[in-house]
Amino acid sequence: MAWSAIDALDDARRATTDILLPFDAGRWLRLAVIAFFVGGAGSGFQGGTNFGGGGGTPGGPGGPGIPGNIPDFGTFVTIFAVVAGLILLFVLVSVFVGSVLEFVLVEGLRDREIRLREPFGRYLRAGFSLFLFRFVLGLLVLAVILIPVALLVTGGLAGDASVLLLVFPLILVALVAGLTVALIDLLTRDLVVPAMFVESRGVLSGWGRIWGVIRREWRQIGVYVLARIVLSIAAGIAVGIVATLALLIVAIPFVLIGGVVFAALTAVGGGTVGIGGWLLLGAVGFLFVLAALAVSAVIQVPVITYFRYYSLFVLGDVEPDLDVLADLRPDEWDDSANADGDDGDGSTPTSA
Repeated sequence: MAWSAIDALDDARRATTDILLPFDAGRWLRLAVIAFFVGGAGSGFQGGTNFGGGGGTPGGPGGPGIPGNIPDFGTFVTIFAVVAGLILLFVLVSVFVGSVLEFVLVEGLRDREIRLREPFGRYLRAGFSLFLFRFVLGLLVLAVILIPVALLVTGGLAGDASVLLLVFPLILVALVAGLTVALIDLLTRDLVVPAMFVESRGVLSGWGRIWGVIRREWRQIGVYVLARIVLSIAAGIAVGIVATLALLIVAIPFVLIGGVVFAALTAVGGGTVGIGGWLLLGAVGFLFVLAALAVSAVIQVPVITYFRYYSLFVLGDVEPDLDVLADLRPDEWDDSANADGDDGDGSTPTSA
């Protein structure tokens, strides 16, 4: 058998070009929404703003370093708890929405027509199954990491110098657990989701279906995973560079607005910033984060599209019964190109 995991690289490139070009703003916007929740190579970025000026020696209200009216410890804990709860809720909702959109993306790439609302409702059940699988998987990883730490703390070893001997094994366990989960999640979204899509299976049944394919075509799948990892690293670097440049541009108006707001608040408050002022500055920062995520999602569109097409082509090659792209192969593109000209023999195509 030909090395489908390598041959599919060019097929995925042609399919990605075919669906993204010529540029269609509506299609890119819908794919950006999917990319925002589905994520992929280069989805993470680091960035931030600092509207509070430089450091200094803490002083009283209006003194150098820290503006006055910093919230007391109790207020800070309350704000932290609320923010942490909202972040956790956002993450859970995002994972659920992303799980549903995994199926929406597969359907859109198959049909070469990206839709959101109608397919989203149709794949709620399958997406919920995928969400539960990811949720349980995440809990297992947390248990693997946190239980040994909790035993160390409750066992009174936290302050013992001998605990340092256990740090490296714990780090190794955490690293192995993280890599294992990353591999499982990769195979789930790239191979199991299409199996669920084609044969209307649940996630565990889908894994059972794909496990047989992995055992039979372990060389092909192994090459695919290695190629996927290498390409993900390269794409992550490229997306990171582009995203950083884009975010520097996007940050300019927010820095200016935040600086003006901070200056106005300190002027009105006599050098102090109250709780309302901090919340207002926080709102500006939150809007920047939303803008940064939106820009990052748009930048990810080609990456998300390419990698998903790549996985679908590979799966279709090693298991034709699960070929989502049976009607989208290189000969199909050649036929569509000839449809605007001739049939290859100089004649003009005629309708049947």
